[in-house]
Amino acid sequence: MVGSPALSEVTVRIRSALGVLVVSPMLSCSASKPPEPAALVDAPKPPPTASASVEPEELTQPRGLGEDAMCFNAKYSPDALASESSELMQSECEAMGCCNHLRGLQGTPLADADWRRALLQASSMGRAMHLHARGRAKFDVVFPATRLESRSTEESTPIHSCGSWSACGYFVRSWRSRLSVALTHPALSESCATPTDEACAEAAAKLPEADRFSAWYQCIDGARPLTFNVEELGTEAELGAPKRPQQGYLLAHELANPGAFSTALFGTKQALRVDRDGTVWKWEVGCEEIDEALWVSHVVGALSPRRAARSVALPEPMLPIAHRSYPASPRRGPVMDEIPYQWLASSAVGQTRWVQGRGACEATTAYRKLRVEALLRPRRESLTQAGKLGAQYSLAALKCTASKVGSDGCAEFERLMKPLWGKQVCRKLP
Repeated sequence: MVGSPALSEVTVRIRSALGVLVVSPMLSCSASKPPEPAALVDAPKPPPTASASVEPEELTQPRGLGEDAMCFNAKYSPDALASESSELMQSECEAMGCCNHLRGLQGTPLADADWRRALLQASSMGRAMHLHARGRAKFDVVFPATRLESRSTEESTPIHSCGSWSACGYFVRSWRSRLSVALTHPALSESCATPTDEACAEAAAKLPEADRFSAWYQCIDGARPLTFNVEELGTEAELGAPKRPQQGYLLAHELANPGAFSTALFGTKQALRVDRDGTVWKWEVGCEEIDEALWVSHVVGALSPRRAARSVALPEPMLPIAHRSYPASPRRGPVMDEIPYQWLASSAVGQTRWVQGRGACEATTAYRKLRVEALLRPRRESLTQAGKLGAQYSLAALKCTASKVGSDGCAEFERLMKPLWGKQVCRKLP
């Protein structure tokens, strides 16, 4: 019975009828989908749609990376591209969300060609990083030049002009020359060393994938050396050179020991220190030494550190994510082997206040330490004791160094110290 021809013919007819019922939408009542006929299973698959095969560089938004991904091919308006100013381009870049990584720059970008290059690159950074990851292109990241606020000075009044370069005299020119050399070849502590490009890449590679780019970017940005433009102080052809000090004093109040302070007056060839118990010590300093110390204390606060523009090759494939505010590792300052002081310089040039150790890795701070802070370090070869003072002197010194520059917070200190400061024995500068 199993091999009967009649039965086989009946079976074939039943299967054919069932096949017609299955493919007919009007007669199919089954909730489950039956298997497709063999003819459909073996048919070739249709080609994928165009949207599934688009290259990342053609996308208007990155896919699969979320809202934190960087831009792929954002377009600027013709006005922004044609404008000589970068303000419109920057506003459009921020509106498109392409400039997140640029917000982490240390300092304010200078409005120049490098800043414009950085903005243009931001609009297609994600696309370029994808191409780099595929080995299809080398990718250099633009770091624009930035200007930073001086971290070494807490407060300073504007420097007054002397009217003309020749009126400033020979001494200011020599002081300015020494300052320029020192800023070009700063002798800083080893603890101020910045990481290399290789070190930044190695550190970023150890982080989660989504954090690598931001960490690497901020590391490279912070490692760019600080530069200073001494021409800001005035050139021989300009009228903005700083006035040489003709009067004034330096004051250092010991922070860890509020009763102690040191001071020196212009033209006296003398410096003094008052201990916590009121004991007064005096020693001799050079006439030009204190003159230059006053000048340096003012001009250091007037110099703005800068970081020069750089183009650095992306070290490894990274996800184009830049929303994360990944803090750069702060550089350790040099170990201070001295007691910290709060300083004030007051003269006809202006007033400047700073705290020892702040911005210790800046070349300007290192030079001020050499020329100014060393001046009020007692010198044993000429050190003599000169009586005792009451507590009102230390309180006046504390108020003076803590007062806002340009205020009358130092009036009481100057009144009390006037009889104690030595006589004017140094000749006036030409």
